[in-house]
Amino acid sequence: SIKQAAVPAGGALRGFALPFLEVQLGWEGGALCAAVGCFVLALVLQPWRRTLDCDRGRQGPLISRGLSSAIITVVRHPPLRLLAAASGAYAAMQFCFVSLFVTFAVTRTGFSLQSVGTALSSGLAVSIGARILWGWAADKFTPRLILAGLGLSMASFAFIATTLGPNCPYLALVALAIGFGSTGTAWQGVYLAEVARKAPEGRVTEATSGCMTATFLGGLVGPGVAAALTVLGGNLAGGFLFMGVVTLGFGLLFFRKEQCHSD
Repeated sequence: SIKQAAVPAGGALRGFALPFLEVQLGWEGGALCAAVGCFVLALVLQPWRRTLDCDRGRQGPLISRGLSSAIITVVRHPPLRLLAAASGAYAAMQFCFVSLFVTFAVTRTGFSLQSVGTALSSGLAVSIGARILWGWAADKFTPRLILAGLGLSMASFAFIATTLGPNCPYLALVALAIGFGSTGTAWQGVYLAEVARKAPEGRVTEATSGCMTATFLGGLVGPGVAAALTVLGGNLAGGFLFMGVVTLGFGLLFFRKEQCHSD
């Protein structure tokens, strides 16, 4: 969870910086600044490559056997199948919210791009601490119940987002962003730890790789599905509603599985 906390930290920095850069330099200039930052970071990390890569297997299969082994590991173990599928739904909801919330809120409320970007960044900043908090909670309580509660919570905030309108107070918008940031962008540490715990003996790497394939597939597909629903229905709210329903279903499924199968 502590390792994963760096992700929303970068997201919060992006949310605070890019709207400002867009005003000063245009969207092209802002995108170029982000690209330059990534390039500089790649150069800065070069001195640590030998240390970071000291345990890599030079003769290990890169594509054929490695990829198939990861997917087979997940498919053959039901607990991993549930985690992988749920992570795809959670990631779809997360990427939809992060990708579309600013556009949706600006359109529905009339607040400026900078104001909504600041609200979203506030939520991402809060999720830094939230990831660590949920990691601690998963050590004290049942991790599956933590994942269930996070799924139900992020679904609830997605439903609330569809009620945004021109009379929405700015503090309510910030509260919504913080609520989603505390749940919808804070589940990854608990999820990865649970994947490692449920993985077969000696297969943690394959299990993590296979599950993360489903995670990023969901993150890739989610915004596209929301965009398609927007075209069909003429309203971004349809995408949030659909993703909220899917996420809600997996959150409830975690509760059911906890009752049927003791760990």
